[in-house]
Amino acid sequence: MKILLRALCAGLAISSLPAMASVTYQDIVSAATNPDDLSRQALVTIFGDVVTNPLSTSAPTLIGSMFGAFNSIIAVLAVVWFMFIGIRHVVRSGHQGQVFSTGRDIVGTLSVVAGFLMIVPTGNGWSIAQLIMLWGASIMGVGSANVMVQLAADNIANGYSMTVQPVQASTRTAARGIFEMELCKYAVNAGLNDFNQTVKSSTSLMTESAKTASGNYTVTVSNGSGICGS
Repeated sequence: MKILLRALCAGLAISSLPAMASVTYQDIVSAATNPDDLSRQALVTIFGDVVTNPLSTSAPTLIGSMFGAFNSIIAVLAVVWFMFIGIRHVVRSGHQGQVFSTGRDIVGTLSVVAGFLMIVPTGNGWSIAQLIMLWGASIMGVGSANVMVQLAADNIANGYSMTVQPVQASTRTAARGIFEMELCKYAVNAGLNDFNQTVKSSTSLMTESAKTASGNYTVTVSNGSGICGS
């Protein structure tokens, strides 16, 4: 099962290489830092300069101060919890004669320490975990959305449509009739041109004429004596 899961992950990683080659991280950053982007301006208005510089400690905002107090409370509770768990683990290790019990290793301890560091408030009041989420929203979220919108706008400008219009039966019949009419015109004109090179003919070439009557637009291919279609 693990081998199958690893093979699936490897296949997904390989299949994503063309997409990674077409859109780079720098493209997303450039799209996110566009000075005309209103969504990023809204984030700066609400959260302050921490959106543009997550590690900035200047000009604390209301939300930053509130998060600073909240994160400090959470950090104190985490320290108390770590002390309780640490003392219990020391006592258990003394009874068992080993630091790590079955199923536990140094990775678990490092993950707990890393998790605690993620909730410790920084100089601007935000924790590292909150700054990562804010970075994801302001850079990856806004930038990815701008890249997709720009790509859609470019495709629409090149003639692509948001929806695929179904081809009706009447449209196919009309297209076939126009093709046959034009084919008849060019065939008759080619024959008349060849004939006129030998003997002058009084028969006119096929031409197109258009008229509008009762809201209907009609195109007729004729030379006065014959008609290819209408």
